[in-house]
Amino acid sequence: MSDVSAGQPDPYGQYPTPVVGAAPYAVGVPDLLVPPPGSSVDGWFSRCLGVLRRGWAKLLTVYVLSQLVPLLLAAAGVAGFVISPAGAGVRALFQDGFDTTTGTGRLPDLLTFYGLLLGAVALILVGELVGQLANTWLIVRQAAGLSASIGAALRYGCGRLLGLFGWKFVAGWIMIAGFICCVLPMFYVMFALFLLVPAYVFERRNPISRSWRMTHANCGPVLGRAAILVAVMIAGQVAGWVLQQILTVAGAMVDRPAVMIAGMVLGYLVTVPLGVLPVVAATVTYAEQRALEGPISATSLAVELEHRAVPVGAEGGPAH
Repeated sequence: MSDVSAGQPDPYGQYPTPVVGAAPYAVGVPDLLVPPPGSSVDGWFSRCLGVLRRGWAKLLTVYVLSQLVPLLLAAAGVAGFVISPAGAGVRALFQDGFDTTTGTGRLPDLLTFYGLLLGAVALILVGELVGQLANTWLIVRQAAGLSASIGAALRYGCGRLLGLFGWKFVAGWIMIAGFICCVLPMFYVMFALFLLVPAYVFERRNPISRSWRMTHANCGPVLGRAAILVAVMIAGQVAGWVLQQILTVAGAMVDRPAVMIAGMVLGYLVTVPLGVLPVVAATVTYAEQRALEGPISATSLAVELEHRAVPVGAEGGPAH
């Protein structure tokens, strides 16, 4: 991705104020993405809804392309290999209960099976990270009134993938350490890393420590935003499960397998839109916390997508 600097055109359109080092901010004018400093949860919630109203179709499309499609491809690839003639040894593992002491060639077959699983997980993880980056890009560009196509968003996600993968890898081990200590510390770490993706997208350096500081500097409100997200996600999952159960029972009563299958599919589809909510909530929450540190807007954040417009201070935060 090309960096945006003073006098250089935006590769996806034209920034209203493409000046590196400046933070375009219209005082007194409501921003479509950044809640006013000191506003209640209503300001945060209304901007999350605004993000969904403006771009739900594109956000959902990116989610499907980057996360559901890789998931289906990974599942199809593993299943296709197992049922193919080349996967005879792997099928034998299932029949023998993964007992490598019986038969011949079991260890190579076992390594092949776990290699397939590792490749599938890697594909799913890469798709997830690309989707998070792409949807963050879409959210900010749309709020700033700039051109925001799905193709450009996915290209941006692919271009920034490697850096985010490294930070996510480190964050994953931190979560594992929290889980080993006890389940509760793991949830604490998940909260502390709530803003990791936007911190990486906009600030480039030390997103783990940056997210940690931002979530703790204003702990109550950020925890409240995260709790709202979790509650909505749980409610959506429960709604999908209830729909599945109703149609499954109805299908069993009328002896119609098609109704049962439809129930499973519809129940899953109900939960698909939930996949875009974590990125929306994290991006708006990050913008809200940045506004507490100094003037910020959707336009200045759009500049930072391509180039770090606001210098980072000695403590790792924006220097205003």
